[in-house]
Amino acid sequence: MFFLIAFLVFIIIIILLLMLSYKMYKAACKRSDTTVLKSKEMKTILNDDRVVTANIDWLKVQDIKDINIKSNDGLKLHGVFLPASNPYRTVICVHGYRGQYERDFSAIIRYFNANHSNVLLIEQRCHGESEGEIITFGAKESEDLNLWINYVTTRLDDKNPIYLYGISMGASTCLLTLKNKLIHQVKGVIADCGYTSMEYVCSHLCRSWYHLPAFLFMYFIKMYCSVFGGFDMDSTNVVTALKDNEIPILYIHGDADTFVVPENTRINYSATTAPKDIVWIEGANHGECIFKNPTLYHDKLEYFFNTYR
Repeated sequence: MFFLIAFLVFIIIIILLLMLSYKMYKAACKRSDTTVLKSKEMKTILNDDRVVTANIDWLKVQDIKDINIKSNDGLKLHGVFLPASNPYRTVICVHGYRGQYERDFSAIIRYFNANHSNVLLIEQRCHGESEGEIITFGAKESEDLNLWINYVTTRLDDKNPIYLYGISMGASTCLLTLKNKLIHQVKGVIADCGYTSMEYVCSHLCRSWYHLPAFLFMYFIKMYCSVFGGFDMDSTNVVTALKDNEIPILYIHGDADTFVVPENTRINYSATTAPKDIVWIEGANHGECIFKNPTLYHDKLEYFFNTYR
């Protein structure tokens, strides 16, 4: 009788773990057009008309070009191209997890335009006008980004140096793209508050948000990613993607980030053997670096652009 009861308890525990893991998988990966804001301060910043609305309104009246391409698995991917006067470079901007390019780059778009940078603002799969139902945390998004790079050089016939610039998941998407042999026009990557892997960031959030031991759920979440999401969670590992990379990388992270903790960037930076630099923004939570210290942010970008071109 004891063994029967123990077996039944074990089965119940497994069923509960399966159900909770599936709920976590859906919460993390299923499409939702709700923007994720990571801190009370960030909500204040992004809802301040002086910070966001003016720049969004400015973008709407610019001579932008709507672009649609097809992903390798047949999804429509959307982006907008903002040309600069007498461009020195082209920056491909990749927004964050459940983000929007207008908001994520609201503080930098006009700066790029004024400083002779063409800007391609892409919408990652499952976001905005881009199709898709599953967010793969960079596994398939990095393949999409490679297609955008090829579009810039072929369809737009752009001969300028290209830089990949991402925030949060967008940063990790850019870094994961480096597993490919990119064309020589790609001169650098700017990774602002990116994570080292889906497993790392989900494990942290499982512990900090739900106060649960991550190891109980990660096996099942990995299984659901593979069975229902069609991707391997291990393919989101930035350290692996950086193994043979030779393209320079500028890392930026807030030292007060509680969503994607600074250790993620420390790990990525340590794994980088290509030319690299790292900038810590004091007091910045997730996605706040450009708002907290715009002068330092701009200076580091300019130095990076001028050094690697």
